[in-house]
Amino acid sequence: MDYYYGLIMFICCWIPGSGAPPAPINVTMDSFNFRNTLRWSRPADLTGDVTYTVQYRMDVRSTRHHYKTICITREQRCEASSITYRSYVRVSSQQNGTESDWVTFLFDPNIQSSGAPPAPINVTMDSFNFRNTLRWSRPADLTGDVTYTVQYRMDVSSTTYHYKTICITREQRCEASSITYRSYVRVSSQQNGTESDWVTLLFDPNIQTIIGPPEVSVSSRSGYLDVSFVGPFVGFDKGSLKEKYGEFIYKVLYWKESEPAHVLVVNTSQNTEILHGLETWTVYCVKVQAYVSDYDKAGEFSSVICEKTTEDGRIPSWKIAVLFIGSMALAAIFILLLIFLTYKAYKMIRYIFFPSYSLPQHLKEYLSRPFYSTPFLHPQPTEEFGESCEQLTSISIESEEQDAA
Repeated sequence: MDYYYGLIMFICCWIPGSGAPPAPINVTMDSFNFRNTLRWSRPADLTGDVTYTVQYRMDVRSTRHHYKTICITREQRCEASSITYRSYVRVSSQQNGTESDWVTFLFDPNIQSSGAPPAPINVTMDSFNFRNTLRWSRPADLTGDVTYTVQYRMDVSSTTYHYKTICITREQRCEASSITYRSYVRVSSQQNGTESDWVTLLFDPNIQTIIGPPEVSVSSRSGYLDVSFVGPFVGFDKGSLKEKYGEFIYKVLYWKESEPAHVLVVNTSQNTEILHGLETWTVYCVKVQAYVSDYDKAGEFSSVICEKTTEDGRIPSWKIAVLFIGSMALAAIFILLLIFLTYKAYKMIRYIFFPSYSLPQHLKEYLSRPFYSTPFLHPQPTEEFGESCEQLTSISIESEEQDAA
């Protein structure tokens, strides 16, 4: 029976009629609690708009039972829950008024319908900096409340390693950052005390995780650019990815902002890099990427940072000459000003404490007497009717010295 069925399928799929479109491929029937869904795939060489027809008839010898159409659709699926007995099911494609050969198979819902829920579909693992998240989709024919279980075990031959449960959830995702080595990960769905088949995938975070960008800072100094970078960090504990891979290389890419096509690359295992040989007063742009040589794995680039260079620290000779002459001129002015102020101070002190004039002898004697004594002046000859006046002359020391000379 299986031999003839396979022969019929081969003839239907590989000997299409003249000018007719190719028949659908990968035709399967999913059935859960007698909820039947026929699915198929479109042939790769079939282009344009296509319509599909699905029919069935019961598996009986009576000639009264003919094929009944249950779907005429452009989708690649058909709800076939009306099939409740052992029946022949067939599907064909139509295009431009022509029809392909039928793809036919025998389906018995009493045998093939499962009491267990269908397994999750589209199971994938997203991983960024070792922060892992398992995601999946709910089958379209799975209704009601569903619980999902996620388990993993390391990919080792030892029998001591068994599957460990990391999630029991009703969501369609599971945080799986506890997986840090190459492991098998599986997920299944549970409903009404029954469990679906496991969907298993092999996951290696060292290879499959996406390495994020490092944190970068750029500063300009004396014609150079100092570039510093740290990370990237592990998503769940903020540790460095160097602890995971052991060796890390940073690729520093830089270019003139005006010449983005001319990119220079520097590789370093340190967390800093000094960019030499740059033009002064020119804007350069920098971005950094982490690279793991053991796995030939490159991370994401950091954001582009642009910084302008300054002088290269070398002072031109003409500036040195100007600075020297200027400093000497300032020193000379300062010395002359100091001499002038010293001379002025000397003159003022001498004027105050050593005046250039001399008082008459009798005034000196008068001023030298105590103030409490009675003022006394020697009598001077006077005339009876009139005053006697004499000329008082003040002679300075300088005039005396001139007269003596």
